[in-house]
Amino acid sequence: MRKMSLSVLVVGALALVGFAPAAQARPLTQSTTCDVSAIATFNPGLTLGEKAQTIKMKGTLSSCNGGGVTSGSFRGTGSGTMSCTSGSGTGILKVTWDTTEVSKISITLTTSGLSGTVIGGKFKGEAVTADVTITPLQGNCFPDPVTKAGVSGTVSL
Repeated sequence: MRKMSLSVLVVGALALVGFAPAAQARPLTQSTTCDVSAIATFNPGLTLGEKAQTIKMKGTLSSCNGGGVTSGSFRGTGSGTMSCTSGSGTGILKVTWDTTEVSKISITLTTSGLSGTVIGGKFKGEAVTADVTITPLQGNCFPDPVTKAGVSGTVSL
């Protein structure tokens, strides 16, 4: 099994696409930082050639520091034209915090990382950044498409 590292803007939700590194500084306005653990699925699956993809992600946020939250769970969907090395997509994530408050996050995915903003609910208006590792769980880009990947690391918003 091959591990791929990715420093990205926005959860990683969320880091669903790029398998290339990108370093980003954390904005001063962010309210909480959490550990993230997630599963991302790609349909029909990432290969060396760009194809239209449907992306789904679900996971947990834990050990949160700041912002009046300690944990949360999230789900999201997105789509785009992507491969293991190129392309872009967009998506929406819904985070439900341990306080029962909700955040809605809009993300844009590229091969150089992720960017996004909390567009509704708790932390509205804040940028989301993530430093995550993506590990293919099903497939390896070639010859088998990556259809499922684990995502772990930290996220700040």
